[in-house]
Amino acid sequence: MNTRKFAPEDHSLVTQWFAAYGWPAPPLDLLPALGLIAYDETQAYACGWLYRTDSTLCLLEWVVADKTCDAEKRSLAIDLVMETLSKKAEQDGFRCIFASIKNESLRQRYENLGFVTTDTGITNLLRRIF
Repeated sequence: MNTRKFAPEDHSLVTQWFAAYGWPAPPLDLLPALGLIAYDETQAYACGWLYRTDSTLCLLEWVVADKTCDAEKRSLAIDLVMETLSKKAEQDGFRCIFASIKNESLRQRYENLGFVTTDTGITNLLRRIF
């Protein structure tokens, strides 16, 4: 399994993945330049994005996978996306990676990859400015 950079034409596929979990997909204009898709010779399995800031903190967000694919491949793909983005963050000089997670199994996956829970019971807010 490999990763490749997310391209705008991938958005419709990823939107279907989000919908399968009952989650709204992030609009294309809210996604950062660094997004990765895990794939093999037959299909794409998972994706995620790394938001960079002007501090030593970055955000690993919007991790999602194809709910209909083989569970083992899906798991490997999610880990590959998260690990590859984490390594890229380290290479770029970031010292901390933040994530906001609601899904319990995804939260556990983040913790298995070295993340620690800092807060619970919070509400995330977004204000769209035009």
